[in-house]
Amino acid sequence: MSTEGYSRWLKQKLSQPSPVWKINLLVLLVLYPTVMGLNLLLHKPDLIDFPTWMLFSNFCSVAITGWFAVPWVSGIYQRWLEGQGTKKEQSLALASIILALLLLLQFFRVIFSQVG
Repeated sequence: MSTEGYSRWLKQKLSQPSPVWKINLLVLLVLYPTVMGLNLLLHKPDLIDFPTWMLFSNFCSVAITGWFAVPWVSGIYQRWLEGQGTKKEQSLALASIILALLLLLQFFRVIFSQVG
């Protein structure tokens, strides 16, 4: 059983091996807004049961993150993934990811408080 996850897939794009936690953090960065956005945009039709709807929405999330979002964000953060740059640059990259997640959290809190 492999514990590499997306890291095996990204090895083709990266020139240096990357820690799994960094790749997982980038997957979270794109997965969270993808799932939240799909929940906002797509509403479960009455004719479909919840498990079927979840399978469909998970399929959409995996397709979006795997084919588009993860490759895009890994390109942006390639130097961070590969451990290149100064400690300050590495720290700023990590801080930007955490900040982006916090901003997304607040954004979706506001949106869902207005919807619900």
